[in-house]
Amino acid sequence: MTTGEEGYLSDFALIPFDALVLDTVDSHIFQSKLLWTPQLSVATYGGQLVAHAVESAYRAIEGNLRIHSLQVSFMNRGISEDPTPITYRVQRLKTGRSVSVRGVEAFQGTRRILYAIAGFHKVEEGGLQHNFAQPHFVTSPAHTAEEMHAREQSIEEDRTTGSGRSLPVARVHFKHIHAFTTCKSRSHDIWFRLGDETLVALSAHTNIPLSRLHLVLAAWLSDFTVALSVFLSHERDVFDHLNLIASLNHTLYFHDPTAIRVNEWMLLDVSSPWSSWNRGLTEGKCFNAKGQLCFTAVQENIVRTSKPFRSNL
Repeated sequence: MTTGEEGYLSDFALIPFDALVLDTVDSHIFQSKLLWTPQLSVATYGGQLVAHAVESAYRAIEGNLRIHSLQVSFMNRGISEDPTPITYRVQRLKTGRSVSVRGVEAFQGTRRILYAIAGFHKVEEGGLQHNFAQPHFVTSPAHTAEEMHAREQSIEEDRTTGSGRSLPVARVHFKHIHAFTTCKSRSHDIWFRLGDETLVALSAHTNIPLSRLHLVLAAWLSDFTVALSVFLSHERDVFDHLNLIASLNHTLYFHDPTAIRVNEWMLLDVSSPWSSWNRGLTEGKCFNAKGQLCFTAVQENIVRTSKPFRSNL
């Protein structure tokens, strides 16, 4: 693994607190506070935009409805260096007794960044029930109480200085993340979690209720982890020839929002069934430690390399 690859992946282990903050402009209009761009990228992180879309849509929902899907189409890249915030406007497309739909359009100045459609559903009992098990049994990573306490201290010690000022960041703990650049396979398992104290601090800082923050963070993490699976079938030197990877669209299916607990170990099984013509389709299925399928992510990306790569894996 090259230093650039390692730095790029480790960059996602830190989430700036302010990057999750949305300021209220009006009852259905919200603005970003801090836009974040990872290393080796020229655009605002797509996972941040997806997370903002989830939170914006939720703020325009009344009652006991839960999000069940989010479909995002990206139209222009966000520019983090631009002092103009990204503004999210929520549209009430449908408000029903059991199902509601909200549209979210995002602009940075006059540039349209994305359009998203979020579906919400009232909890209903009965009906068909089945759940695909994890692709294979994997034991969740374990840490002693002392180790986790030591990791929690990173909330205040870690800082991001890309903007020239010190900002609090939340640390995400990953297992097996670097295998993206060291193995060749059809699929890959990634474990992730945040600490309990980190989650509480994030909720207080962002004013996002804890129950909803789990979903917002899942949306944030679903982007780069799933997108990178497009490289799994190829030799590792593909990274040396990578010119561009950018999301075209991103879909999330929240099967059971109450089962998503990012302060507990969660397993994301990622794969890429197809890539050609400078596009790649990627998928991710997220399970909790009990083996319950919690959410599914599907993403289509533009992928450009300086030379062609072909795999029969």
